Amino acid sequence: MSASIDRIIQKAEKSAKVADFEAAKLTCSRGLERYPNNPRLIALADQLSTKQFDRIPISVVKELRDLAGKSEWLSLTKRCLELLEIY
Repeated sequence: MSASIDRIIQKAEKSAKVADFEAAKLTCSRGLERYPNNPRLIALADQLSTKQFDRIPISVVKELRDLAGKSEWLSLTKRCLELLEIY
């Protein structure tokens, strides 16, 4: 059972890592159907349902690429630190 739960969690986390949160939630809910009392799956489901997954807008990504392309490392570092607070 533990190996099956590990695989479910790994699959859900992999989906979340590539920003496919619907797939992550679906994987987790299917796991909970099989193992409804598993505390690890319950915690993962809670994390997926309550966590805000904000993506960095493409305009900000372009801004960061521009700064990197111009080798403006200090400005790039400052901007990244600002973004860490937001995202």
